[in-house]
Amino acid sequence: MTVHYSEGSARAVVRNGTVVVLPGPAPAGVVDALWTALDAPDGGVAATLGVLAAGGLAETPPFAVVSLSGGEPATAAHVAVRGTGVKVVVSAQGAGGPVEVTGAGVVTWSERVVDGPTSFAITTDEAPADEEFPVQSAVVRASALRRTLVEVAEPVSLPAAPVEVPAVKAAPGPAPVRGVPIFGFGGQPSGETIVPGALDVPVLGAEPDAKPVPDEKPAPGEEPAPVSGPTPVLGLGTVSAPEPRTEVDEATQFGSDDDYGHLFGDTVMRRVEDAAVRQGEDDDEAEEEQAAEPVPAPPPVPSPPPVPDLPRAPEQSGDALISGVPGGWSGLSGAPEPPPGVTPGAADRAASVGQSPADAAPVEQDDHDGQTMMSSDIAALRKAAGAVVPKFSVGILPGAIQILGLPCPDGHPNPPTNDRCRTCGAELSGDAELVSRPSLGQMLVTGGVQPGIGGPQVVELDRPVIVGRRPRTNNASADRTPRLVTVASPDQDISRSHVEITLEEWHVLVADLATTNGTTLLRPGQQPRRLHPNEKVIVVEGDVVDLGDGATLTFEGIW
Repeated sequence: MTVHYSEGSARAVVRNGTVVVLPGPAPAGVVDALWTALDAPDGGVAATLGVLAAGGLAETPPFAVVSLSGGEPATAAHVAVRGTGVKVVVSAQGAGGPVEVTGAGVVTWSERVVDGPTSFAITTDEAPADEEFPVQSAVVRASALRRTLVEVAEPVSLPAAPVEVPAVKAAPGPAPVRGVPIFGFGGQPSGETIVPGALDVPVLGAEPDAKPVPDEKPAPGEEPAPVSGPTPVLGLGTVSAPEPRTEVDEATQFGSDDDYGHLFGDTVMRRVEDAAVRQGEDDDEAEEEQAAEPVPAPPPVPSPPPVPDLPRAPEQSGDALISGVPGGWSGLSGAPEPPPGVTPGAADRAASVGQSPADAAPVEQDDHDGQTMMSSDIAALRKAAGAVVPKFSVGILPGAIQILGLPCPDGHPNPPTNDRCRTCGAELSGDAELVSRPSLGQMLVTGGVQPGIGGPQVVELDRPVIVGRRPRTNNASADRTPRLVTVASPDQDISRSHVEITLEEWHVLVADLATTNGTTLLRPGQQPRRLHPNEKVIVVEGDVVDLGDGATLTFEGIW
């Protein structure tokens, strides 16, 4: 990971995808402890907070941490900031703008997880220098640090091409005006049109002496041809004859009730009766159609070919006993006869391991065929050959979330930082490997439980959980579908989806889902803390989350 920094007075630790900036004074040995903690497989925000907050909240110095996860390029950036002397700005794809995280107005520190980061920058109150230097893994003095994860191409603005507007020729006459046609004697149209409000003024472009051309009588079944050109009207001026109307398909007309009819097909009105399903009628129709179709006759079956005469086996002796089994054990040439009660197979196996045939365990007659290997025989062969029984590792459960951990000799998964197994107490050794993540604890839901349950609910923390008055989820992934826990809220203080509990590596995090009345975290020995909307906070053993309306979540058995 290459980070560019400007020289300054703040101390910055860059190692294994994590950047920690300490803008002010810090206790002695903190930088050395951070350098060691960030080298661990689970080094990140949690490891940094464990070092900086080891002496309590009062001794925790101002800091800024950015930890990337998900490979190259990173899929998420975990940010934590404390104090007002430093801030972090993260740009992400589709976030709508840079995400700024500061410690202003927070007693402890602010945390934020940004998905799909493209770049981040850490700045202090000190003005950055003009020159920047690259660094991959080191401890430096800096005033600002930045890193670009994904190069975002800027949109290229092309010059607008001139649009040529074709010249429009002026019409020889004015636009047609619709009015009332004048009928002459005998009920025939005279070709003149009366337009209300028209003046007795000749229309521009019309000849003053123009006379209407009498229409020819149309043939039966034909429409009269439209009169082209301006038509003089006595006393009302000269106007153009109306143009013939063209019928427009209703499917292409606009201006309907919802103005969306042109986007879909024609609406077909059906009765409610048409939606009824009658199983009996459908079965009768299917049977009638099946009976109406002629059933083709099956093709003739060809006669089997003649079987050739095979040579007949020789006749058996009169006692009708089988003299031997094909492929069976025929004994070794020159081998002594086995003792009574010992099968030939057992005597042969005893001779292969250096035992006498008499030492072989006698078995009942007809209880062993002399060919099957028993488990005791396999154990005797291994003992004689000095074979070492192989030890197999515990398999990975299908569909389980895989994280880095240390399995004990019995296969119990543990965090890589543990020295002994939490389940059986065995000593842990070796390198970390992918293990199936176990349950990270339990959550006890007290107060606000649904009527009829009869007591608090105990929820296993083996997958994400959403708690609320009517919780919902949009996650359709089979392995990440959260568990929905419903709590009663008579005063409607609890939102429908109030809090979300998520699991990241070996940590349990809780986040307020932008609720109306908010969520409070109660930790022994500390002041109550109100959670910021959509901000994930790590919970530890004994933490209590107050949802309001008498409902609380108590975390027990947390790793």
